[in-house]
Amino acid sequence: MRHLFCCCWIGLALLPLVPLNAQSDTLLLPLNRLLTSDLITPADTGLVGKVLSGTRNLQDPEDLPIGMYVVTKEEIRRNNCITLADVLKNLPGFRVSQPGSADLGETFLMRGVLGNAYTRILINDVPLRTGNLRGLPLGAQLPVRQAERIEIIYGPAADMYDPAAAAGVINIILQQTERPAYAEADLFVGVSGYTDINVSFGGKIGTSKRGLRYRLYGSHTRTNRQTIDNDLPFNPANYQVDTLLLLQNPNYLPVNSLTLFPYIGEFPFESRQLGLDLQWRGWQFAASTHYRRDHSALGRHPAAVSYADNGTFTGESFSQAAASYTKTFRGGLSMRIMASTVNYEQDPQGSIAFVESALHQDLRTATRVYANGDDVLADSLNRYIFNRYFSGRRYSDVTAFSFRLEPILFYQPFPWLQLTAGWVGQILEGDTEYFLTRPYAVNQSKLEDTKYYYFYSQGEQSLFSQVFAHWPRLSLLAGLRRYNPEFGEPRNLLRFATQYKPARSLRLRVGYGEAALPPYSSYNADTYIVQNYGSLQNPFAYLENLSVFLEPELFNNWEAALSWRSRQNWEIELNWHRQAASQLIAPLPLQLDDPASPILPIRVYANQAGELHWEAWGLNLTRRNIGTSKESFFSLQIQRGKGREILANSLELPFVREMPRWLVQANVFARIARGIYLQINQQYLSGMYHRSVTNPGETGVQTAQNYQFPFYNLDLTGHFRITDQVQFIFKMKNVTSANYAGLSGGSRDDLLYNPQRGRTTFIGLSYRMK
Repeated sequence: MRHLFCCCWIGLALLPLVPLNAQSDTLLLPLNRLLTSDLITPADTGLVGKVLSGTRNLQDPEDLPIGMYVVTKEEIRRNNCITLADVLKNLPGFRVSQPGSADLGETFLMRGVLGNAYTRILINDVPLRTGNLRGLPLGAQLPVRQAERIEIIYGPAADMYDPAAAAGVINIILQQTERPAYAEADLFVGVSGYTDINVSFGGKIGTSKRGLRYRLYGSHTRTNRQTIDNDLPFNPANYQVDTLLLLQNPNYLPVNSLTLFPYIGEFPFESRQLGLDLQWRGWQFAASTHYRRDHSALGRHPAAVSYADNGTFTGESFSQAAASYTKTFRGGLSMRIMASTVNYEQDPQGSIAFVESALHQDLRTATRVYANGDDVLADSLNRYIFNRYFSGRRYSDVTAFSFRLEPILFYQPFPWLQLTAGWVGQILEGDTEYFLTRPYAVNQSKLEDTKYYYFYSQGEQSLFSQVFAHWPRLSLLAGLRRYNPEFGEPRNLLRFATQYKPARSLRLRVGYGEAALPPYSSYNADTYIVQNYGSLQNPFAYLENLSVFLEPELFNNWEAALSWRSRQNWEIELNWHRQAASQLIAPLPLQLDDPASPILPIRVYANQAGELHWEAWGLNLTRRNIGTSKESFFSLQIQRGKGREILANSLELPFVREMPRWLVQANVFARIARGIYLQINQQYLSGMYHRSVTNPGETGVQTAQNYQFPFYNLDLTGHFRITDQVQFIFKMKNVTSANYAGLSGGSRDDLLYNPQRGRTTFIGLSYRMK
């Protein structure tokens, strides 16, 4: 509780500063509300004061009976957000990890589940989704700095979006303008060779409604290393690994010959993006490419993957293209047709240096079963497996392509009623090759070098509809999606919500939503078997794929909220939600007990008996327009949660791992002197168990290996206005250099806990053409 009082005290102690004059505040918008005055550019298009998410058509957020948070571009700049995790870190109920893992980059939790996998992320209402990944990797490759606003829907929204929108929807809406031209640029530099460049420009050619709007944007972010310093999670003695095998592995490099502790190299990362957007009459075309890469050992323990090789990394690029046409007819009828593609390609230069990974250990177990007591044969097979699959750097070749077509009809027979109906069809294709060596041997073909290959081609379609009605005091929303996967039973996914306003300043809403996350193809791509046909002397010459039928993971969510807004600019919301997940997909335990079996499964996924239940109460308090200028800001957000998990082995944990019971966030914005402004963001998280805990009996004694003790995090951002167009920005993250754990990537090779960056400082210049 000492950290809890510290977090609240620092925010409250700064309140005496805010009576000083301050510039117009648009830092943090209240839940479910976006005012026209809160957007900085009044000349912008009809998007001003409206939100697109929730109904797929522009609506006043005060009328929507759903949990929503809108982050404006001014809030993004005040907090100096560069990545999506920077944005989510200060929002109610989110927990982020920076860094996260090599596969997913930065990660976040939303309502108890991994947001990268269970949240739909869109750019201008176009989803970034491929079926070959368990989640969307995040870095600085998304247009966060170029966003007009970011709309976040809390809870399932499968009726109008992807059926996998289980935890929520994050919609990045890019800037539009009616002005002939605008330009923006940001340049930041920091410690460890950190650099970030963001640029965008656009405008409108012509003065009539038929004018051509254009927008071009790009960014490049990189650093040579990340400041992570914590010895305990990198000690191989804390992991189940044979230390003799570890020392014999040529991919493992200890600090010196007197210790097992590994040599820890650097953690470089890089992100970049380039995008173009054109709008003419009812036509809109957008194309963008997004690239991200991190060190391949990030988030994994050093007994599984080598940290010593700075040249290994995991990276990928997403290329997105979308075209849409909107037509309005008489009688309140309108139509929008959108076609989009997403092309994914893993960086062919990316590689990984395996040590004693979980797969490697499972193959060793399989050789002992196959050798049936013959130690000489088992040793020979183990050497063969290492030389074929794990020696030196190993490369992957992963590609995926998806095409999506979505026509939508909107019908508004009355001002208070809107009917929406549509169909979406999607085709997904991709292939995966693992354990490649490059360059190829001169006497070896690429086909001979292939050790594992998986190809998939599948399609899915859905019909969806929604009814939205709103009156001065009452709003109603009901939606249905009929989801038809290529394999499996069709499912009906429901959402309904209502909102009542007994008074102008008081609102009460309740809602329910369902989602069904289709199994990603990565589950099959990461399934391994070896086959023993009897005539083969070595069944380990090729790892094969066993395609298994998996049911979707199911989610349902209840929520309610009571909000009040006073004339003295107090905003208070009390909210509650409960989310349940079932049919969760997990790998089956390794079972190898018959050496004569024609198939030895090494890793197979299935819909286990696993479940997750999370329930939380939240209190959001905001005080605006404080002081003589009536334009300062303070907010306090408190969440109290509890839950339980039923694991694949049917054991029940009386908590949700990595989710704190208490999450407290306090934000203050104040003017210190003329042209000098200070933003303070604080977080307090109570204790929680790590993802590595898989047995209730392990929770008897809380240690750093299984438990994250309470911690406090403080970020400071200073803005120094040089001119109306140019600002100097100073930011320091984790000011107290607190040691705490981030999120796990969810595999057996993960660190016991994922240490986060220490104190990080950078400065920069920001230019906005007025």
